[in-house]
Formats: sequence, structure tokens, C-alpha cells
Amino acid sequence: MKRILPYFTALILLLGCKKAKEQIAEQAAGSFLDGTEWKVTAFSEGSNNLDGAFQPYHFRFNKNNTVDAIRSNATEATGSWKADVVARTIESQFNATAAHPLPLLSTRWNITKNTLTTLSATATVSGVVRTLRMEKL
Repeated sequence: MKRILPYFTALILLLGCKKAKEQIAEQAAGSFLDGTEWKVTAFSEGSNNLDGAFQPYHFRFNKNNTVDAIRSNATEATGSWKADVVARTIESQFNATAAHPLPLLSTRWNITKNTLTTLSATATVSGVVRTLRMEKL
């Protein structure tokens, strides 16, 4: 039994370190978006191209996990967002009564590619694939 205790202790410490690393990574992902503004440069739902519907908007990601949809220099709607760096997802939510096309962003997005200034993601909603590309302003 005494021989197992050091291994058990090491296992607990390693698992604790993994959780700490995940929390640091999530904070880093949040810091990457916190206080930054992004523009949707491409959006499709199935075979429908909806780029033009998003053209008037840009989005400010706030540290309190809210996101502002800004149109003509005024906040038109506020939603929520949450990044999960381990799962490589971003979940966003706008009220269903928000102006079109904002509710189309309300889902969990799977990040397919990202850099410090671009983000590409996909989501499947009711069997229809949505694709999104954003650029940092």
C-alpha cells in the first residue's frame, strides 16, 4: 500500500495540472476576444450566401462574456458568448427577437481555422450547415 501512495499522489498532481492548464488556455482564449471588435466577412447557411446581411454589423466581445452587435455606431443588440479552447468552440447567443440576421449566430460554433486576426467556424443547425468567417477590426 505504501508503494502505491506516491504514484497515486503523482497522478492527482498531474490531473490537477491538466485542469490548471485548461483553465489558463480558456482564459487565454477569452483574452484573445475580450475587448476586441470583429466583422463577419462570410456567412452561409446551406447553399444560401448571407454575407450581405451581416455587412452593416461589427461585433464587440466584452470581458463579461457579452457581445454587442453594433450597427451605424450604435449597439443594436447584446448577446452572450463563451469560448472553449479545449473543444475549439465558441458559443454565442442572441435573443430570438433580435433583428435578422443576428439570431443565426446563436449556436455552438466549431472553430475550423483561426489566426490572431481571422476566425473560421462551422455549425450544423437542424441538419443545415452554417459557415462563418470573421476578421478582427
